[in-house]
Amino acid sequence: MLIRYRYIFYFVIILLAFNTLTLIELEEDEVQALPEQMSIDFVVPHQFPLSLLSPNREIHVAVIFDGNRVEHARALIATAFVKTKSPIVIHAVAPVAEMHRMHLLMTWAKDVLHRHNDFLFWYDNLACKEYAGLVQHMSHPRIHFMTHCKIFLSKILPINVSKVLYLDTDIAVVGDLGSCFHHQFSADQFLGMSVDSGNICQRFPSACSWPIAFSHIVPPNLRCGEVPKLPKASKLTFSSGHEYCPLSGEQEPLQFNGGVILMDLAKMRMQSFADSYVNVTTHTWRALGCKEASWGEQDFINNFFQNISK
Repeated sequence: MLIRYRYIFYFVIILLAFNTLTLIELEEDEVQALPEQMSIDFVVPHQFPLSLLSPNREIHVAVIFDGNRVEHARALIATAFVKTKSPIVIHAVAPVAEMHRMHLLMTWAKDVLHRHNDFLFWYDNLACKEYAGLVQHMSHPRIHFMTHCKIFLSKILPINVSKVLYLDTDIAVVGDLGSCFHHQFSADQFLGMSVDSGNICQRFPSACSWPIAFSHIVPPNLRCGEVPKLPKASKLTFSSGHEYCPLSGEQEPLQFNGGVILMDLAKMRMQSFADSYVNVTTHTWRALGCKEASWGEQDFINNFFQNISK
């Protein structure tokens, strides 16, 4: 099971209720069924074809990856195909060189899973580089520019794509995506995200250069999700041997997690979300003495909501 400290799901200003995420594997014969060769015969239009739009039927999913994560993306999309009944429209922001491998997956889904109504649309990852450049210099140098692309999907995707579910490539789907995608936002809601809780930044200030935006009171019967002692093989070094889990009724830091985001793109465009995001991020960066954000867009999005909620 994928665990990033502890996942808690809340209905907040931005809302998303999502099934537990875990890893599943394709059967060996299904993997072998992938065709060896397939020509690429699709292009990305400036406008998503109106004839394909059916908000109550199709689920729009966005994935962003480079050549190092293409197999992760293929595994993610394969699990979505296996678990989701409705047709899926995939918006892939990635290098053009990876189109062929993704097209093989689409052919596999058609031939093996008998899915005939899914679509794959491609967006060259360089299309987001200009947008990412507006904030990349404010994050740690290890943060790849594509990490910032998700925040600018309202600008990258065609104007008549009004809603999309963004998924990180390090997760897999174990439930039908329809229950999440078809959630109805209220008039003033436009993003849905899950919430991480934990006090890593409080115990190890050097690991986090931007302040944690929010906190909550630990509800009754909530099991502590922090691991007191990490495995020796772990690359993480956040272990002092004296970890403490807040108890029910005590205050604990939390932040929004950008791994799964339900986006109302129409509202985001109408409210100039991307532009406001850049402006708020730049203002905070300057206020902090031009300090680089350790966690990149994760810091930026939490900072944004902290500022607009004041």
